[in-house]
Amino acid sequence: RMQADLQNMKRRTEKERMEWTSTMQADVLEKLLPFVEDLDRAIETAQANKTEQTQAWLNGFELIAKNLKKTLSNLGVEEIVAAGQFNPELHEALMHVQSPDHSSGTIIALLSKGFTFKGKVLKHARVSVAQ
Repeated sequence: RMQADLQNMKRRTEKERMEWTSTMQADVLEKLLPFVEDLDRAIETAQANKTEQTQAWLNGFELIAKNLKKTLSNLGVEEIVAAGQFNPELHEALMHVQSPDHSSGTIIALLSKGFTFKGKVLKHARVSVAQ
């Protein structure tokens, strides 16, 4: 009986350690997400106003963003798809808009990206939804 209790304690301790590790990883990754979004916004702005002089810088920042997103994906971070029907578990509705072209509850626009880590929402996607 003591052997069984010891084995159960070892399994429970290992499970708790894995949960703590995952929680700590999620906390660190959540703090990095605003930088990913800022980099994306900077690239979008630079693309809209690019010149010959800024093209090399823009190419470098696009490469940095691509590598950062690839690394986050390898760690288990995925971007939430913000298209189709509104899902309150994944999306946060910031605006409701009258739209004759869309059915009620359909996402019209993405206002801010959302991310998951190993199936858990780190940040909800902020969207505009048709009424």
